[in-house]
Amino acid sequence: MDKSESKDILKFSIIATSVIVILVLLFSINIIENALISFTAKSTNALLNLFGVRTSLRGNTIALLSGTQTKLQIIPDCTGIYPFIIMVGFILAYPSKLKNKLLGILFGGILSLLVNYIRLITLIVVAEKSYDTFQYLHIFIWQTTFIILVIFYFLWWINWSKKPQKKIKAKI
Repeated sequence: MDKSESKDILKFSIIATSVIVILVLLFSINIIENALISFTAKSTNALLNLFGVRTSLRGNTIALLSGTQTKLQIIPDCTGIYPFIIMVGFILAYPSKLKNKLLGILFGGILSLLVNYIRLITLIVVAEKSYDTFQYLHIFIWQTTFIILVIFYFLWWINWSKKPQKKIKAKI
């Protein structure tokens, strides 16, 4: 590794870390954090009911209305914001066109949101059947899945952002 590569890695690390720290602090502001938690709880509850899982929502707690009365509280970690913030930090730190960065963040956000809903719905349905399985899925499977998602999406995005963009020429 030459000095130029070392300098590029250091620059990437400093920018990514700075963006991540700033965004974590921003999303830790009470009003923003509470809005994100509330949105996640309400939308997850609505999706569960849409898919035929009877639930109710009180505050940020989703209760299953089957015989078990399983209740799960939505907290900041449930929103999926932290893996998305890391993804944003990586994308913004990587040297690429602003348009590619914005598209990468937009599609990464949509992907993160979809995967997080799948995660929440799966966990809530499993929690009703087995607390031990819920714990295993919650701690090991889904956290690992989000780490892999961030890494693979970022690597895919790098590859995509390096491809020459086709320009459309209009004939007059």
